[in-house]
Amino acid sequence: MPSANHLETVPDDIKFLILLALPDIRSLNALCAASSAYSRVREDFKFSIENEIYFTDALKYSRESVWVAAHRGTLYRYYATEDEVQSAIDEYTMYPRPILLESGRIGLDGCYGAKYKLLREKIVANHRYIMDLYDELADRDIEKHLGVGIYLPLEDISAEEREREETYRFYCTPGEEKRIVTALYRSWILSLMTCQHKSTIHKEWYLSVVFASWSFWDFMCVRAVQRILWGEINNLIDYAIFNNADMLAIEGEQELLDYARRFTDTTTSLVLLHDFPANMAVWFLGNEDAPATLDERKEVTKRTRDLLDVQTCAQLDIPVPSHCFFRLHYEYLMRSVDEHAYIRCSDFKKRRICKPGQTVDWDVVEGKKVWIRGSDMTEPENSGIDLNACVWDGWRLKSWGFTYPY
Repeated sequence: MPSANHLETVPDDIKFLILLALPDIRSLNALCAASSAYSRVREDFKFSIENEIYFTDALKYSRESVWVAAHRGTLYRYYATEDEVQSAIDEYTMYPRPILLESGRIGLDGCYGAKYKLLREKIVANHRYIMDLYDELADRDIEKHLGVGIYLPLEDISAEEREREETYRFYCTPGEEKRIVTALYRSWILSLMTCQHKSTIHKEWYLSVVFASWSFWDFMCVRAVQRILWGEINNLIDYAIFNNADMLAIEGEQELLDYARRFTDTTTSLVLLHDFPANMAVWFLGNEDAPATLDERKEVTKRTRDLLDVQTCAQLDIPVPSHCFFRLHYEYLMRSVDEHAYIRCSDFKKRRICKPGQTVDWDVVEGKKVWIRGSDMTEPENSGIDLNACVWDGWRLKSWGFTYPY
């Protein structure tokens, strides 16, 4: 096996090939952080190296990444036909669907077949946005847990700077990264599947099939990521559009405040439909560009209202966002709630998501252990568990004080 020193001294063309052969973005970033020589080669050949690595990494999520690249353009049209919408949803729900190729071999149908390579440019572009959002989202959520986690010093800072907490970077484990990135893709997919087109199909039935194809905890990871996005977007909406309740009353903006309270979910659904993921960074960068004056806030509010209007969307040929996007998980799971208010599911494995200092008991119903109730979703502040914690590894949750149900 070659030594580390040998790998540092190989010619640049060999370094280039080594970088191209890395399996994912995590490995690329780690190697370049550890070696200035490889970091320089990466910068010199940034387009070629990153395009290859991002494409390879995106294919780890091929069910989602390929589907979005293939069908986003179709579903992001108000006048998408019933056949187009149904065909797109069919491809996802029936994945992987094997077919007999002309060569006599078994292959995959639709966008998952050989033509996925034609989508390479879209797949890479989408995955860049998703990974940027993943970095931001993971960093933000970790702050809610007292900043406890794995922090590794960045290589390009001085010893003095390393002593300061802000110069340390949080790293997710591969399992945590996969759960969060998959959930981001699936949130995108749900926003496209649930938006309103001119043609109508029985989307509730299709969504049930989609949800049933995910495990319960995968399903909860999607919900957890959506709640984080919902919180970040609404924090900025409150500041940027509706500002402060006292100021609103003084400036005569009570109507806008009432509107904000009534349509919080709808406004956030609109942002996810039209800005996700390419423009989502704007919602995470803070309030520096927030509209400050009454007229500016009214203009932002007017644009928001316009994009909720069916006639406006029809003229622009863009879909109308779902008005119940953030209730999908609740409505689906409530179908499996029993008379004791427990959610009944076939793959309820124990997870360390009981809040620090809280105790949650198992119950046995019809011979099966159950411990999650519908109220744990609707009233999280009164619940002994934090369903959003499911995106993190058990060992990390243990370090934060989370426990298993008893």
